Amino acid sequence: MPPAISLRPSMPADAALYYRVVDETLREHIVFAWGSFNEQRAHAEAFEFGMSPDARVIEVDGAAAGILSFQFEPDCLCLHLLALLRHAQGRGAGTVAMRHVFAQAAAAALPVRLRVIASNPVRPFYDKLRFRVVEETPQFWIMEHAA
Repeated sequence: MPPAISLRPSMPADAALYYRVVDETLREHIVFAWGSFNEQRAHAEAFEFGMSPDARVIEVDGAAAGILSFQFEPDCLCLHLLALLRHAQGRGAGTVAMRHVFAQAAAAALPVRLRVIASNPVRPFYDKLRFRVVEETPQFWIMEHAA
């Protein structure tokens, strides 16, 4: 039986989840891209996540398992972060989250843009969703999905 996957708005109490997800899944990639992991910045971003109207908690079988953060810009919907705890990866939750993002972007007739750290093995996920690389640096791939 497939897992039950849902999204809910983030709340201030979700700051600890944000930090846990970033620490578990992105720390090594952040060090690759920026040379170090800034604890103070990570905690500040966790607080901001809990307060953001565009942030979502991804739940798998009723338990918080990931985070989704995006923001509307004048020319695109910018996907800031989609990350799942390791035990929840590969179960369809990322795809469900991206369907939400695509629906938001389509309603505004905007493309979706994101930045992937080059050391992060998630690029095939975005390739499968038909994102294309529009810019590449040694640290990042800038990707876009047409409106």
